[in-house]
Amino acid sequence: MSKLVPHEELGRVFFMLAMMESTVPVLGTTSYSQLYNATVGIYPGISYLTASIFIIFPSSFSHGAYYLTRKLTNNMKDFKLKKKLEEKEPRIQKFPLP
Repeated sequence: MSKLVPHEELGRVFFMLAMMESTVPVLGTTSYSQLYNATVGIYPGISYLTASIFIIFPSSFSHGAYYLTRKLTNNMKDFKLKKKLEEKEPRIQKFPLP
């Protein structure tokens, strides 16, 4: 994280991360308790269903980012390998015969 942000912004970024890290559990516990109390007569497992829905989005984003990063790095490796091979053995151009 520290390499993605300019040095002048590091304090702000880590402050926001620490603040979110401390407030999310409090807000999550409160909201899930209220949701459970409101739906215990209808469907008691709805709080778990809601939690799983909230987990699907970050995990799919993480999977997509991993896939794209892997695809881009493989493309770059292939490009560098092709460039090395072309430097060693120049391509012979074939011209059509008249």
